[in-house]
Amino acid sequence: MRDVAVVFGLAAAIYVNNWIVLPLYLAAQWTIYWALFILSYDCGHVSFSNNPKLNSVVGASLAFFNPCALSWMVCQVFHQECSPRR
Repeated sequence: MRDVAVVFGLAAAIYVNNWIVLPLYLAAQWTIYWALFILSYDCGHVSFSNNPKLNSVVGASLAFFNPCALSWMVCQVFHQECSPRR
């Protein structure tokens, strides 16, 4: 229920034309983007699910909403393939 209140609060903050609301809105947006990145990170490291296809689908879906995660996923795949195995 708290998450729903946050979403509606963010939507209401868009229509409030006050400079005090902007930092709060930006902090909330940053938190949401960070959460999306962490979930896509977990999918990339197969810690979201034991099913590799589910990890790929969820990770790619989340990366669609967070372009930084998409570039990170591409670099991470290259890093994992080129890293020496122990």
